[in-house]
Amino acid sequence: VEEKKTIMVHIEPGMEDGDQIKFHGCSDEAPNAESGDLLVTLCLQKHDQFIRNHDQLLLYKKVNIREALLGTKFSFNHLDGRKIIVSTEPNQPILPNSVKVIEKEGMPKRGNQFEKGDLFIFFDVEFPNYSQYSGELINALKKCFPQSDADIDENDDDVYHVNTKQ
Repeated sequence: VEEKKTIMVHIEPGMEDGDQIKFHGCSDEAPNAESGDLLVTLCLQKHDQFIRNHDQLLLYKKVNIREALLGTKFSFNHLDGRKIIVSTEPNQPILPNSVKVIEKEGMPKRGNQFEKGDLFIFFDVEFPNYSQYSGELINALKKCFPQSDADIDENDDDVYHVNTKQ
């Protein structure tokens, strides 16, 4: 007799890609044979905003030079539906390719959904194109930032000028 059966699969918070849920005796039956088990294997979809590594999450955030130097505040929608507002520390510049941690905002730990991993935010600092610099901006930047090549003696015979290219 052919029979259709609906099986409810409970996905525990914190389960990962490849985890299996076993239903004992729920596979096909045959005369004079013991029913086997039904195995359900989780295949998690990739997320467009987060990368998961066990109970840790990684969020990629692009910031402009102003935000990197002066600090920023931004929000994102977390996987559990909450809107999270992140503020960087005042007077602490964000370095290119730096990572900041928000504790206990990652994925739930399996077996205890109230304990969570950490959320890591990878900051990509976007610098403006040189074509966007006005003469006024360049002069203002020169006033704000100290000269770094003041101790170079350009008249020394052992000094050679070279330029970088992209």
